[in-house]
Amino acid sequence: MITLEAADLIEGDASTAAEVDYTINGVQEASSVVSIVALASGQLAGAKATLYTTPGSTTAIVKSIFLVNTGAAARTVNLYVQSDGSNSRRVIPEDLSLDANGGTAILSDHLYVFDSIGQLKTVSATGTHALLDGSIASDTAASAVTKGDLVIGNATPAWDDLGIGTDNHHLVVATDLPAWEELDISHDLTPTLGGELVGGGNDIKKIGVLTMTEQADAESDVAGDGQIWVNTATPNELYFTTDAGNDIALTTGTGKTAPLAHKDSHDPSGGDPLDTAAAAEISVVVAAGEGTAETFARSDHAHAINHAITDNHLVTVDGTANDTEHAVFTADGIAGLTDAELLSALSGDADAAFDWGGQNLTNVADIVLNNNETLRWKDSGGTDRSILHVGAANSVVFDSSHIQAASPGDAFLIRTNNDSDVITSRFTLTGGVATAVATWSAVTHTGLVLSGALDAGSQDIGTTGDITVKSDGSIIGAGTGANGIVLKNPKNAAASALSGTQLDVEIDIGGVPYHFTVYPTKA
Repeated sequence: MITLEAADLIEGDASTAAEVDYTINGVQEASSVVSIVALASGQLAGAKATLYTTPGSTTAIVKSIFLVNTGAAARTVNLYVQSDGSNSRRVIPEDLSLDANGGTAILSDHLYVFDSIGQLKTVSATGTHALLDGSIASDTAASAVTKGDLVIGNATPAWDDLGIGTDNHHLVVATDLPAWEELDISHDLTPTLGGELVGGGNDIKKIGVLTMTEQADAESDVAGDGQIWVNTATPNELYFTTDAGNDIALTTGTGKTAPLAHKDSHDPSGGDPLDTAAAAEISVVVAAGEGTAETFARSDHAHAINHAITDNHLVTVDGTANDTEHAVFTADGIAGLTDAELLSALSGDADAAFDWGGQNLTNVADIVLNNNETLRWKDSGGTDRSILHVGAANSVVFDSSHIQAASPGDAFLIRTNNDSDVITSRFTLTGGVATAVATWSAVTHTGLVLSGALDAGSQDIGTTGDITVKSDGSIIGAGTGANGIVLKNPKNAAASALSGTQLDVEIDIGGVPYHFTVYPTKA
């Protein structure tokens, strides 16, 4: 509804002249007389022109204005009110479009726009009312204004409001309707940032490939923040920049950068020490192996080696061994023995025959045989032959030399050095014969005592001294006559006085006894 005073105007125009009809209805009051009348009608001109002028001394109330497009094409229209004599004010939207062939606009309590067949297209209020009143605008849901609300089309569908969301939430489409949700970039499969993405110190997790565009330098330093970025190069390089502006290359473009010198930090006393542990004992022979320990050994580490002589155990030297000494196992390893200590250790411990392998046993001192033990040798046929045997009563037996009759000869030989240190045969005893012959050479017998008859075998006993005969003994010569015993000049026959106690001596000569008187002393 529009109220007009005297001389006020209703104006209008159309995009094409003489195609849009207009009709203005209302009430006029003059001199207290109210009349309901058709205020004006006609067709809109192509330029703004007056449609109705309020008569003098009259007040008019415009109840409705009808605009109908009769043209074959859509046209735009405008309506104005001029109440100050110079300024035209719009009362409908600028260039309101009307459909061809009957598109209609009715301005009354609301502005109604219909299509060419009379179906309502839009309705707008002409006065002050709520945007979402649910009444004037029938396609709205009634809702009061709240700070931050958004107008949306609801499921009715009708215009409705969406209350303001929680801080840091954003608007998403959920089941064909807008809704507030916590920010989740996964809703946008290819998001494009228009500025910085600030994470507020939160983690970014479970991302795939992160692609970064190369740039010439890092961004400005921010205390407490580090930067990972790609440096412009061919090929480009990955960098890390500290909050102090230190640019650290992480790659060379074709490989990893050489690590900074930091070996000392991994020393056992360093700031990032490698794990170490005591070395295990080396006790047995084992195959080479990589091992399973998660520790390293220091360069001066030591393996324990304990004394033991068990199977496969490493053997250590017990005490101090000298060059050329002999080794013997002890409970603490291997000890060194001198020749004398070795022989002393072996003495009395033999429990089996010892084979010299055909070698000589030289520079020997005493060979001591116990009772019932035998010193043996092997003949050319490999048969054991005894040389010397000590009997149970400590008797000594010289065994047969086994010189056979087919090859008679010396079977037993004793040789010693003479006064010129020349080896000289002293005694030989033949073998391989019926009667062995014993031969003494360059030997003087002292204190020889016989226990039986001495048979000279028809040989002379030459260069003798005294022959002493026991008190009842005899010197008997074999044969008779010229073959009897001959006593030749046993004493110088010169006469001299005899003295002492005489004794009678019987000498059997040729089987005939002869008696002599002898004195012990001659003057």
